Amino acid sequence: MNLDFRKATESDVSKLVKLLPDDDLGATREDVSIPLNQGYIDAFHSIEKDPNNELTVVECNGELAVDLPLQVISTGLPYLIVPINSNLEHAQIVAQDFEAMLASVGAKFVYVFQ
Repeated sequence: MNLDFRKATESDVSKLVKLLPDDDLGATREDVSIPLNQGYIDAFHSIEKDPNNELTVVECNGELAVDLPLQVISTGLPYLIVPINSNLEHAQIVAQDFEAMLASVGAKFVYVFQ
């Protein structure tokens, strides 16, 4: 299983928006109707244009991994936490300049778990 870290594209936005109503606040305010609300596309482009922000996504074997979000945590050392659903023993991280990608999210290490 390849975990391919990459910069999000506009085509990822609709899949990411589906995650928003999963919490109490999002359930009351998010619009997941199709066609996608233009406000989400505009917000994506704002993030994309800002040199201080980058939206990173992970693909597992070619599919966007949206059901288990990434998070950076620290116990003194900042880790990017990458939960996966299955096949941990076959997981491989695939990313160009992985160290720079980790730095861009404030992490120095990665922890993949099932």
